[in-house]
Amino acid sequence: MAEVGWDYGMPLEEMVARYRQLYGGPIYDVLERRGLPNQVLHPSIKPIHPDMVLAGAAVTVKAVMRPRREDERPPNPVDFVFPGSVIVYSSEEQVSAHFGELTAHACAAKGCVGVVVDGGLRDSTKQLRINEWRPWAAFCRYTSPIELAARQRILEINKPIFMSGSLTSVVEVRPYDFIFGDLDGVIVIPREIAAEILQEAEDIVRRESQAREELKRGTPFHEVGRKYQVG
Repeated sequence: MAEVGWDYGMPLEEMVARYRQLYGGPIYDVLERRGLPNQVLHPSIKPIHPDMVLAGAAVTVKAVMRPRREDERPPNPVDFVFPGSVIVYSSEEQVSAHFGELTAHACAAKGCVGVVVDGGLRDSTKQLRINEWRPWAAFCRYTSPIELAARQRILEINKPIFMSGSLTSVVEVRPYDFIFGDLDGVIVIPREIAAEILQEAEDIVRRESQAREELKRGTPFHEVGRKYQVG
């Protein structure tokens, strides 16, 4: 059985639960202040439902444009996932669907919490229903019914990959880097500082929550910003 290959300084289950209480803005702000502004994937990579939130440890998948031979047995992502993991899938091909619902169900059954595909997703309605029995969030560029097997094969799993980026053309994702995604986009958090980024982002969220309540009561924006150091 696949296991977590990185020590975050706290249990992965706790990391996932706490990150899921956050939202993308404060996480990005902390990364930018630390000199890491280029950690956001391309803005076209979005959740298939606006309420989906993704948080977990990356299991990286690299696929290439190479037809699979009948006798070939490429690595299968299902064999590498673990509770709290997220499949991050890099593909050269940008027409077909790269990740379908049967693979998604098999991964979810092993505790994987979602997938980020730099490409297409298939069987979207079936993937949406995984949430009826397990947490699942799916992010992709597009959806398609086109089966991929005849055009592409998985080359390797759990090696560094490059995904399309926002401020840079690509963003590197290493195995066990922490992945956060919501409706605003997907952020790659370096595994070495994932716990520190979490704690700093939580502090921002606490202050923003207090500021939000005062703004609702009509307190002037400049006063709230100065008091809570937000905005």
